[in-house]
Amino acid sequence: MARHSVWEIVFLMLILKIPIVYLGVVIYYADYEPAVDDSHPSETVAGLLASLAIFTSLIALAWHPLRLLPVAIIIALIAAAMGGRFKRLAFWAVMTCAVCFFLGMTIAVVTSRALW
Repeated sequence: MARHSVWEIVFLMLILKIPIVYLGVVIYYADYEPAVDDSHPSETVAGLLASLAIFTSLIALAWHPLRLLPVAIIIALIAAAMGGRFKRLAFWAVMTCAVCFFLGMTIAVVTSRALW
């Protein structure tokens, strides 16, 4: 693969990240209801899902990014939709998935590793 092609792939991957960054900003600044004193089980599950998405996306940097990262992105979006007191963690989960997708694909292309 020519060096010029690698830069085209990197450029396109950066352009494709704009909707994910926008989604993260929307999640971060969304107008959530004030926190209630009592904790709901769904809030705990949202925090667990967000941390699972972060862990999965970091693992995907080293092992087959196209197998793990779509799953991590879906898990992060589900955690963000559940909201609750872990909304900041869900925001960081979405952002971590976006960055790891870019880095994982870049590493796989530059080192000629298998994407699957």
